[in-house]
Amino acid sequence: MRSQPSGADLELISLVMDETGAHVTPTQLERWRMRGLLPRAHVVREGFGGSRVPTHADDVAGAVALLAQISRRSRPWQYSAIELFDAGFSLSTEAVRETATFAVNRSVRPMTKAWARAELEAVPAEDPDEELGEIGERAAALLPRAVWKSVQLETQLAHPHATAGQLREYVDRAMTWRLVDLNVPGRMTDKQRNLARHGSVDPMPVLGATGVLPLPSERLQVARTLSWAEAETYRETARLSLEDNPHADLSTFVVMTWIVTAARRNERPDALDTPCRRSTWFRSSTRSGRRSRVRIPEPTPTPRSDCLTTARRASPFAAGVHATRPVCLAIPSLRHAWPPRHDAVRSENSEAGM
Repeated sequence: MRSQPSGADLELISLVMDETGAHVTPTQLERWRMRGLLPRAHVVREGFGGSRVPTHADDVAGAVALLAQISRRSRPWQYSAIELFDAGFSLSTEAVRETATFAVNRSVRPMTKAWARAELEAVPAEDPDEELGEIGERAAALLPRAVWKSVQLETQLAHPHATAGQLREYVDRAMTWRLVDLNVPGRMTDKQRNLARHGSVDPMPVLGATGVLPLPSERLQVARTLSWAEAETYRETARLSLEDNPHADLSTFVVMTWIVTAARRNERPDALDTPCRRSTWFRSSTRSGRRSRVRIPEPTPTPRSDCLTTARRASPFAAGVHATRPVCLAIPSLRHAWPPRHDAVRSENSEAGM
């Protein structure tokens, strides 16, 4: 039997209804908490076996108000997680990892489908590498133009002085071996990874703070082990990168995953499943108090009359950080995988009378 909602939840539902007109049920609150989109209710144990749930904080009310505006029954919940992150709210570590994995899988879905079709049509060969190369070439021929465009832009960054003919060769090799990397990453050698990265067997040149181009398997590996400390640490860097590139129609969450992947590659190229030292150092130093740092401001409390304008959480490295320009900002084909920004979603809801 489902337990009765707490008084704090009923107060929260009433507040969101009064201020936004959106109807939220206790079942929705529990579902969002199970997904990691909202923090767990804080239960205070009192004497004589009693307990109570204190009134929820303003940032929880703001998150619920935003979820009430953007959640849809037929819409994957990971889109709501991206919107929450971009608006400055917190997510659980499980929600961050599931959302990042969902985002990467959605962006490489055409490559996965093309590989599955090409694998059925391929002819077995005695040389495994030759067979993989043949499947990769067949799958590359089935890919849409948008995927080719993204690889072409990345290859141009790695070979800015290549001629048009050389660039076509680099792109063909990179596309073929990226398909192999995505579907059978354990079979790749170092030279084949270089081919997948920029179309040449030589090690790829480092592109400033971005490092080298991340492979699809590396992005998936980082997404599955992403921590909330990394996401919160690099959120402000991602936001500053988007401000420097106003025409990049990408979410802060997507740019953050690229920055974390680059940071992990720069620190430990052979251990991408290990969190960045930058985020772990910040957590340990602030807990122990060994280093003196400027106090991080908490979100500014907002009046109850406007839950949707809850202040964004400040990044620990917001002051004095040098924003990098992730490679993904130069790839327009990534834009089709993401929902419109929150302002567009809210305007669509208003037009529909929701």
